[in-house]
Amino acid sequence: MTNNHQYNSFVNFALIITVGLGLAFALPWLANAQGLATHSEVGEQSNTPEAITTTYYVAITGTGLAPTVDWSGAFTNVQDALAVAVSPAEIWVAEGVYYPDVGSGQINDSVTATFLMTDGVSIFGGFNFGDTDITDRDWVNNLTVLSGDIDGDDTTDTHGVVLTATDIVDYNAYHVVTAIGVSSTAKLDGFTITAGQAGSTSYPNNIGGGFYCDGVGGGKKCGPSLTNVVFSGNSADEVGGAMFNNGRDNGDSSPSLSHVTFSV
Repeated sequence: MTNNHQYNSFVNFALIITVGLGLAFALPWLANAQGLATHSEVGEQSNTPEAITTTYYVAITGTGLAPTVDWSGAFTNVQDALAVAVSPAEIWVAEGVYYPDVGSGQINDSVTATFLMTDGVSIFGGFNFGDTDITDRDWVNNLTVLSGDIDGDDTTDTHGVVLTATDIVDYNAYHVVTAIGVSSTAKLDGFTITAGQAGSTSYPNNIGGGFYCDGVGGGKKCGPSLTNVVFSGNSADEVGGAMFNNGRDNGDSSPSLSHVTFSV
C-alpha cells in the first residue's frame, strides 16, 4: 500500500514554521509554557575563539582532488563531503542529481543508503559551477536534486525529478535524507528531494520516504533546519511519503521548516 499522506508525525512534535518576512509560528506541544528561554538556552560570554567554517565543494564535473579549494577540485558526490565534514562546515552543491548510494564506502543500489545530516554541517544547494558567494546561488533555476532512484529506472522530468510517486519503478532508497537526534545546526537548504520509497515491510523503513527525522526515546530530540526544499514524488508503505517525524517513546521530533513545498 502506498501512503498518500506526504507529511506525518508521531507524538511529542513541535514543528516551527517560518512563513516569509520573518513571521513564524509553532505547534508548541513541548514548548516552554511561559515562552521564556531556559538558563541553558541563554548562554554566557566566552573568550574561546570562534571556529573557522570549512567549505566543501560538490559538483558532478569536479575532480575530487581539492574539494575545499574551489569548484574544479570539488567532490563529485555529496556522500564524500558528508563523510569528512565536521562542525562547523558548509557543503556547497552545484546543480545536478545526486544519489545516496554513490560515494566512498557506499554500496551500489543499496536501499538503506541515505544522506545523513550532521550537527554543525550546513548543506546548500542551488549553486552554478564557479559561484563564489553563497548569495550567488539560485535553487529555482540551478535545480539541485537528492534522489532515491538508486537503480536509475524511474520516470523523471528533464531535471531528474520524479513528479509523482506512481512514476517510481522497482525499488528505491528507503529514506533519501535522514536526521537522527540532530539540532537546528544541521541544515539543508536549496534542494529538491525526490524518489524516496519507504517500501519495506518493517519499521522504520516503511515510513518517511523523502525525509526521516528520528527523535525516538526519552530525552532524545531531533530538530534539523530545512529551508527552500521541495519534496516531489516520494512514497511510503505506511505513512509520511515525503516526511515522517518520529518522536515516539517520549522523544521529540521537531524540524524547523521554512519555504518547504510538498507534492505527491
